[in-house]
Amino acid sequence: MRRKIQILVVDDQESERKILESLLSTEPYEIAHAKDGKSAIEIAKKILPDLILLDVLLTTEMDGFEVCRQIRSNPVLAEVPIIMITMLDDKDSLLQGLEAGADDFISKPYDKIKLKSQVKVITRLNRYRLLLSERARFEKLIELSPDGILIVNSNGDIQLANPAVLQILGVSKSFIGKSILDFLPAKEQKTFGEKIKEASSDKSDAKQIITSFVRFDKETLLLECRFGYSEWNEKPAVQVVMRNITQRISQEKALKESEIKLRAITENSPDYIMTIDEEGKILYINKPIPDDISREEMIGASVYKFAAVQFRPMMKKCFKNVFATGKPDKYEIEYQSINKNRLFESLVSPVILDGNNRCLTINLRDITDRKQSEEALKTTQEEIKARTTELTEVNSAMKVLLKQRENDKVELESNVLSNVKKLIAPYIEKLKRSTLSPTQIALVSILEANLNNIISPFAGKMSSQFLSLTPMEIQIANLIKEGKSNKDMAELLGLSQNTILFHRFNIRTKLGIKNRRVNLRTYLLAYE
Repeated sequence: MRRKIQILVVDDQESERKILESLLSTEPYEIAHAKDGKSAIEIAKKILPDLILLDVLLTTEMDGFEVCRQIRSNPVLAEVPIIMITMLDDKDSLLQGLEAGADDFISKPYDKIKLKSQVKVITRLNRYRLLLSERARFEKLIELSPDGILIVNSNGDIQLANPAVLQILGVSKSFIGKSILDFLPAKEQKTFGEKIKEASSDKSDAKQIITSFVRFDKETLLLECRFGYSEWNEKPAVQVVMRNITQRISQEKALKESEIKLRAITENSPDYIMTIDEEGKILYINKPIPDDISREEMIGASVYKFAAVQFRPMMKKCFKNVFATGKPDKYEIEYQSINKNRLFESLVSPVILDGNNRCLTINLRDITDRKQSEEALKTTQEEIKARTTELTEVNSAMKVLLKQRENDKVELESNVLSNVKKLIAPYIEKLKRSTLSPTQIALVSILEANLNNIISPFAGKMSSQFLSLTPMEIQIANLIKEGKSNKDMAELLGLSQNTILFHRFNIRTKLGIKNRRVNLRTYLLAYE
């Protein structure tokens, strides 16, 4: 329903205001009054009149020309028509009024017919201007709307379509006169047609459905369509607003599937996952931590309630730090179980829900068994380290003993070989040079061969320097080691001292110490 035309009368004389109101009372106008320029501007901004009748000769701080200029400088009131009322008829006053922004002039005393005519013409022109402006804005909105907007008759024939409809349906040019039903799958045409007929005869609330459309390139889209009663060429019609929700539905489906998967992962996670708000209230938890409390009982309760008193300050400090820095943090905590206390490692991360609400996600991992394993491993490592140290010491002792055993073995072999050569071999040689029977000679040869077989393993390990000595040289070397002088050795062996000297020279030569200032006895003792 159109509102009445509103006229604002501005005059500092109440009698003049009443005269104008009386002259215009025969028309369906709403008359508002203002007695000065300041109140006129305030009232005009409030009611946005269709016309202002403004007296030029205001006796207040602003005359009519100044009021007109201020109204024209106000973006809200700039296009409101102004008729200035004046008793002046000189050209300068008229020019000043036009420069101030007046649309027309009325002179006193009033010509009743001329006054009504001027007011009627200007208000109609203003209404027409407003209608054109509103239509232009409406057409611009329709043109720029991201939603498709159609006007169809009751049969579904298209009367108007904005550019968004062409884009949604993949049509390159206007298709006015064609049926919108042609773009629907056959199975959905009936339902869509019924909605159009229903909306064309029902001016109540708009109807809405979600249906498939087939584009010109055969691609199928899912559109949300709203139907509302309209008029076109003075006949009932239906306005259809179409919104492409194909991508939104696909995203919602993917989001729902992702949510289902994420919930399944969370619900089946071996870890305990909870979300708390800034007060520590539990908003979500995938499974209860204490064995004797259900998940429903934990949700809505304080997270501090389920922690031992000594851990609460640490938790609060951690939560405060994460809220302040926005960076994850962690701590370790014990939770009381029916069977025993369990140790958890807690990773705290910040999250934002619903755009502004800050929350924390806490991932609690039971590390009781791991800690026990670490302690057991640490104990085992310490035991292994102690055992290793012990074995190292034993090994060192064994090496010393083995070395000593090897030295004893070498010394024994050397003594056996040396004794055989110096205590037995010389006498076998004497026997061989003495007068013996053939049988005795054979026995001595056998004895010598068997003796050589016995000492041959030892001889292979002894120094080649000693093996090159003759039995007599070995015998003399042994007497030298015992500290015997050349004279003593000559008497013992029945040899001359020159022979002893000859053998000493050979011994030094074979040992590689000839012409060296090395004491022979000291050198020989070094090989014991």
